Amino acid sequence: MLFNRKIGLVLFLFLFSSYREAEYCRICDRIVARFGKEFAEPKGLHMYGTGGAMADDIKRVFVDFETSAALDIDQASALYVEVMEELLRRINADRQVRPYLHNYPFEESNIKLMMTFRGSEQNRIGEGLVAMMSITRNHIIRFSVYDPEKKECYDLGTMHYEEAREKFKNRKGAVNDL
Repeated sequence: MLFNRKIGLVLFLFLFSSYREAEYCRICDRIVARFGKEFAEPKGLHMYGTGGAMADDIKRVFVDFETSAALDIDQASALYVEVMEELLRRINADRQVRPYLHNYPFEESNIKLMMTFRGSEQNRIGEGLVAMMSITRNHIIRFSVYDPEKKECYDLGTMHYEEAREKFKNRKGAVNDL
């Protein structure tokens, strides 16, 4: 029995030590990290989570942000589109990562972007202000609000990404800083 445990441990260590992150994952991580530092941080967005679906190639990229901003749906969707479009631009413009993208050009359906808004008071989002937003695979942005009395989030509404992008184009520059 002790012999079987030793063999199992040796096999586990061999498999674990032989795992190496693929080069395309490192390239993608570099793009996302640079994006967070150069673009998102100056807008008051803190990147707290990243990942993706990258087993054979880069199918999806996941990025989660948090901010202390208190924004309504229009402001939040404009910020969301601005962040999404810039991340897509950076991924599609990078010649190193391009051969590893599952589809080129990469689209918003390839990115799972989530934003959490803490507002001016931690966890106390006022009525009509967005607490969280994310995008579904079918290009729908979901908005949630926080109910401080019940201490839970509930759906505020949805908006198709194309609609949000059109609104953003029409009011470009309306959300420069949080």
